[in-house]
Amino acid sequence: MKKLLFTACILTTILLSAQAPKEDLWTADRPDGQAPISVLGDHMHNKGEWMFSYRFMQKDMANLKTGTDDASFADALDRYMVSPANMSMQIHMLGVMFAPAERITLMVRANYISLEMDHTTRMMPQDPGVFTTQSSGFADTKVTLMYGIHNGSGTHLHAQLGVSLPTGSIDITDQTPASAPNEMILSYPMQPGSGTYDLEPAMTWLDQWKNLSSGMQIRGTFRLGENDNDYHLGHRISIQKWLAGKISPWLSISGRLEWGAHGKISGANPILTPSTALTADTENSGKTYANAGFGVNLYAFKGILKDLRLGAEAILPVYQNLYGIQLKEKNTLVLGLQYTL
Repeated sequence: MKKLLFTACILTTILLSAQAPKEDLWTADRPDGQAPISVLGDHMHNKGEWMFSYRFMQKDMANLKTGTDDASFADALDRYMVSPANMSMQIHMLGVMFAPAERITLMVRANYISLEMDHTTRMMPQDPGVFTTQSSGFADTKVTLMYGIHNGSGTHLHAQLGVSLPTGSIDITDQTPASAPNEMILSYPMQPGSGTYDLEPAMTWLDQWKNLSSGMQIRGTFRLGENDNDYHLGHRISIQKWLAGKISPWLSISGRLEWGAHGKISGANPILTPSTALTADTENSGKTYANAGFGVNLYAFKGILKDLRLGAEAILPVYQNLYGIQLKEKNTLVLGLQYTL
């Protein structure tokens, strides 16, 4: 109920904001001049500007869901020898943006990811075994070109086309009870990379008023063929809408709604045994979902720290429809630091 009320408040505020008069020109020189920190590729830069950014994301998952219904570990262990119990993900993101021309901004982002998953087994029905696997490494690298279509009357519109480069590993191994003392390749959710080249188009629309701003972004990820392990991750699409209020020249708060769909994994890694582990079965992949986020942006508008930004956003799942049986998302926290020169 709290999630529904939060969502309703955001939607109501977005509708009310449409009645306010717009500023003449859209500008980034205010705390809400950039989107909530979890939104990527939300803004462009003036010719010659650079921006350096660091983001940290912590995502936690626990317990099982099938479709929109909760599932038990007993349900999973009726079909598989091993089921995930919970999972944590930490991502460090380093980004650089540069505008070689007034309508063009280039962006490169490198990611380092750490994954940990606790598992339960039915090897001993009265006292199920528990074990943990871990993986870490560089994920895929993103290279993006952004093109400004319109900027005026308090409105900004830009398109972007990104390419995801398969720099992340899809062959990470770890020791499990079944493989000890040797290591075995980990299942799909525990691999830092996709193994494929991907296209990542997006379109972003921004509106700005005296003390309010809003934005909308539609984004997709489309896999270009299979990787060296005979599969590709599912295609993805998302649409999100956010609203921010400028509390002072240095502080803004925001609310954001996101809907998205992830397709199932296509193909399969022949080394994995889908009848043994839930996460090795590609039928247990893909979803549709909706999230709600609440964020804060801090902006140094003068002084020696001018143009330094600090952002934070807490994200909660509002709706999850998971294909097969999967871990359900619990909460996500994103922190970020951005500096423009």
